[in-house]
Amino acid sequence: MSRIRIALTFVAALALYALVMPISAFAATPTTIEAGNSSEFDNAVATVNAATSGEYIIELTDDIQTGGASFSSSQPVSIVGNGHTIALGKGHIYVNPSAQLSLGAADGSDTLKISGGNEQSNDVPGLLHIKGTCNMYPGVTIADRKGNNHFGGGVTVQGGTFHMYGGTIDNCGITGGSICYGGGVAVIYGGAFTMDGGEIENCFATSPFKASDSEYMDPRSIVSAGGGVYVSGGSSFVMTGGTISNNKANEMGGGVAGVGVIGEIAAGAQILGGTISGNEANDGAGVLASAYFYAAAYGLCADTPNVGTAEKPGLLLENATITNNTANQDEGYGAGVLAVMMKSPAAAEIHDCTITKN
Repeated sequence: MSRIRIALTFVAALALYALVMPISAFAATPTTIEAGNSSEFDNAVATVNAATSGEYIIELTDDIQTGGASFSSSQPVSIVGNGHTIALGKGHIYVNPSAQLSLGAADGSDTLKISGGNEQSNDVPGLLHIKGTCNMYPGVTIADRKGNNHFGGGVTVQGGTFHMYGGTIDNCGITGGSICYGGGVAVIYGGAFTMDGGEIENCFATSPFKASDSEYMDPRSIVSAGGGVYVSGGSSFVMTGGTISNNKANEMGGGVAGVGVIGEIAAGAQILGGTISGNEANDGAGVLASAYFYAAAYGLCADTPNVGTAEKPGLLLENATITNNTANQDEGYGAGVLAVMMKSPAAAEIHDCTITKN
């Protein structure tokens, strides 16, 4: 065989190899940027935000204290902790509508902590403020936010998408004011929260204020709701695994609260697996869904979803365990589950669940 024919045969073989190889084999390697102090972290964020192509990894080499960060590029970026902590104090990590942020490693091999240091913050979102897309993986901890008068102590999902594959949201919450929703996570303005694993624990929505304290507020309005998770009308929460435990709300929904504003059907909450346990509230200690009792915050909702759409307004409990939750034993209702006036055609459905010891 001639050398020319051999060369042509080799080229043809390479072309065939390229055609049958998966696209991922030719994907560009993500760009890794190391950050060991606040200045390097800020520069890394600025580099990502200026990018028009590629994928990025911000890899911590030490603990970092910063006032916050804002991600705005549409290019995917991950923060890998290597066992280190980002201390935000009163600040937060903001994920803009076009941004895609992942925390930790998808295989669970990384450890990252994002902490508020228990500093008192007023009228600010949670440690994560999500209008874009954010994924949280095993090994990541969101902890120690003490807020006042806002939505979401640990995470505020404001029209964005938050997917919790694992990790922990711990000791986050709101302790004062007339708006006190979602100690661990608040899902508002048409946001979507999916929880496939991990833990939301020891979070709180515990303002001492009540609607009955004011002559200007409807007594049906709730001030403190959703110690673990709060989801507003037009937003959605889907839980398929993990645990929501030892959270507290002064009024309603110690574990999970799905509540609209006045005149709405209840928010969309689907709990299709996992465990809700050890939570406390006056009413609906484990799970609350209601359109009779409502959030005292107008303009909080998205458009009410049509019945039959994927949002499925109302409450669906299936293959979940709801146990050891505690309502007020003198005047409370629904230690395990409380569903009140869903505003038809929305409904509450319970299938194949274990609801015990509440």
